Formats: sequence, C-alpha cells, structure tokens
Amino acid sequence: MEQVAGELGPKGIGFLALSINPAVANVQSAVQRMGIHLPVAVAETEMLGPYGLKVVPSTLFVDAQGRVVEAAEGSHGRAFFAEHAQALLGP
Repeated sequence: MEQVAGELGPKGIGFLALSINPAVANVQSAVQRMGIHLPVAVAETEMLGPYGLKVVPSTLFVDAQGRVVEAAEGSHGRAFFAEHAQALLGP
C-alpha cells in the first residue's frame, strides 16, 4: 500500500491506515517497528460496522467528496490498491 501511496499521492489519492488497538503507545511502537510511513489513526471497531467490515485488515475507498465508495475485507496486494485507487481518479 505504501508503494501505491507514493505513486498516486501526487495525483491526489491519499491513504490513511487505521488501527483498532486502543493503546496508542502500542500503535506508535508497531508503526515504528514496521516502518510504516503512512498517516495512522486509531479507530473504534464500531466504526467499521456500518460498512459491513468484520475483519482486519479492511480497506475503505473514499472519493474526493468524502464518500465511502467501496469497502473490502482482507489483505491485498499492490495491484488491488492501484486498480481501485485509479478508479477513483476516473478516466
């Protein structure tokens, strides 16, 4: 996801990683240990429920107007993120 974020960031696509671990210190430690460079926020698990998401990791695709246009559960590779992010940019 970080590679796609680097490629599509200049085109206007942003990425935000969400953690459902409420211990902020643990999240900060994990981010440093894993070398994550994306912005990271801590979310309540209830936040994912309205989108039908029950597993972590999950992905929400949000358009330029701030609307969630797609949700996907599970871990995905570069091609998945690139394809869906490109769809947000349009033709």
